[in-house]
Amino acid sequence: MSNNIIQLPRNNNITPQLISEDIHKEQALKMEQSQSTALLVINPNDNDISDIPLIKQIRFFINQVDCSNGIKLTKAGNLPPQIVKELYQQGILKDYPIEHGITKLTKETDCNAIVLTRILCEMSGLIKKRNGILTVTKKVSSIVNTNQLLPLIFSTFTDKFSWAFFDGYQNGDIAQFGWWYSLFLISQHGDISRNSKYYAEKYFQAYPHLLTLKAYDGSIHANYSCYSIRTFDRFLEYFGFTETTEKKMLDTFVKKTDLFDKFLSY
Repeated sequence: MSNNIIQLPRNNNITPQLISEDIHKEQALKMEQSQSTALLVINPNDNDISDIPLIKQIRFFINQVDCSNGIKLTKAGNLPPQIVKELYQQGILKDYPIEHGITKLTKETDCNAIVLTRILCEMSGLIKKRNGILTVTKKVSSIVNTNQLLPLIFSTFTDKFSWAFFDGYQNGDIAQFGWWYSLFLISQHGDISRNSKYYAEKYFQAYPHLLTLKAYDGSIHANYSCYSIRTFDRFLEYFGFTETTEKKMLDTFVKKTDLFDKFLSY
């Protein structure tokens, strides 16, 4: 199977549950047709991936490591402040606390997007750490400047990296379990701006066993917030596949971008 084709796990098949809900019958039929092949194709037309934010940042970071002939980490095991600031100043992936003066960028762990960039590079085998020094691997020369970097990073993000890494929500499975179903929903309904709760409701109707987080008042809003942050803020927006169109208190409105249809196909 080609590296840009992801075979969706059969044990995540939610069609029977959806058909039992009248509100989901139409989309369930579409999902059932999609499940006949159970495949998600990444970049089906082999388009240039240079416009994808996370890919841009990873390529710049790899170049930093390569041009430095390796980067010596700090005693705490972090990237040197100079490398961190240079990477962030590219303006590729912005961090809300930093941009609004809540946090000052002085070290690697001050910016989630930079921590994520390093983690994905290590997990995907693009860089390695030995004796406190980061260096690029032989794998880099054959893939980092090709379009095959996208399926590598995408599959690493969805299958290896824990989406709960940056938050304190107790349920580590929300959003990452069945992530492909969220993408299917967005592919069908993402042409217009919608409240992220719209997708959260459908997601939890499909996976009710994940609806476990309770606020102090017994409400389920924490589950929706967890889903929205992990799915949109820290996943799809990093790839440039969705964008936030509006924020109102606890409500976030999102829609898919042109990059979504350009690089994802069921």
